Amino acid sequence: MPTNIDEPYLAIEEFNHASALNPQWSRPYFMLAQLYKDNGNSPKALDYFEKCLQYEKTWLGPYMLQADIWLEIHNYQRAIENYDQAIALTQSPDAFLYSFRAEVKLASGDTLGAVADLTYYLMHDPMQAIVFTIELLLLFNIQIMALALGRNALKRKLLMYE
Repeated sequence: MPTNIDEPYLAIEEFNHASALNPQWSRPYFMLAQLYKDNGNSPKALDYFEKCLQYEKTWLGPYMLQADIWLEIHNYQRAIENYDQAIALTQSPDAFLYSFRAEVKLASGDTLGAVADLTYYLMHDPMQAIVFTIELLLLFNIQIMALALGRNALKRKLLMYE
């Protein structure tokens, strides 16, 4: 279906027209939700994702994009629920879904849950485990350097008062 995706108002008209022609077709609702999400209208996007899921309950896309919105507005529990649903839908859960859910759990303060999800992710995606380890080592080195710089700055301040 060609659309005027770069012209949101025209695209909205086209997707509304498509959903009127076939109200049980989930794709127009998904596209409307994406347009509203991209234009910062989270409540309307969430409504259209819900409508999409009424007709297509096994599609991962709406669950994941809804989770993004819930994360943006700090409703971590709803974001985790969306990732739980996405994971439950897959026959052999993709490790990347666990990495996304780990991010939400970490943001919500559930460190143990985040570690469990990251562990699953790293055990089931060995290549990402290598990349993740390198990133972690780089982050650790940066933190050590920052601590050293902070300690040196503190030492200089203390020496000024002696």
